[in-house]
Amino acid sequence: MFRRKGFRSRRIEIGPAPHPLLQRANELMAIQDFSGAAQAFEELAQRTLVHEGPAAPYLYTQAGLARIQAGQVTLGMEYIQKALTIFAERGEWLRFHRNRRRISGELYRLRLEREGNFIASYQSGDISSDIDGSFEESKPARSPIMRLPTKCMSCGASLRSDEVDWIDDTSAECPYCGSIVRSQR
Repeated sequence: MFRRKGFRSRRIEIGPAPHPLLQRANELMAIQDFSGAAQAFEELAQRTLVHEGPAAPYLYTQAGLARIQAGQVTLGMEYIQKALTIFAERGEWLRFHRNRRRISGELYRLRLEREGNFIASYQSGDISSDIDGSFEESKPARSPIMRLPTKCMSCGASLRSDEVDWIDDTSAECPYCGSIVRSQR
């Protein structure tokens, strides 16, 4: 005999739900509680690094920028250098260059010329010719047809179309939580 079972939602999970602490860290950044955000990003970065997670350098970058905006420039710079070093150790040169450029721009925007110059010329460890500017230009720049939302819908992280991994012409992966983000018209 055929019995109709109760309705069950067939929600398709694209990826793991973002960590609540990541959502909180992004909320704290949005309300300019930089000390609280820095603590949350630091904790997440340390946890992620232990498991060699791909988001670790992005989390260290956010922790560093939050510390700098909280007035703790020296500690913030240490976290930023750690983030760039992780990219370099992993051989992720395009990400290294993109983030180095973005971070130095942010430091200049905050009127931290010396720190901005330091990051703009930062080279990690024994990296030699791989780190010159010609590397980035040798990679084809992806120009998406559509624009990404400014924030990830899952974790609330700020998104930039030139810093995400594009899956296809309309979908990208959030570097913080791994969620798929669809571009907008």
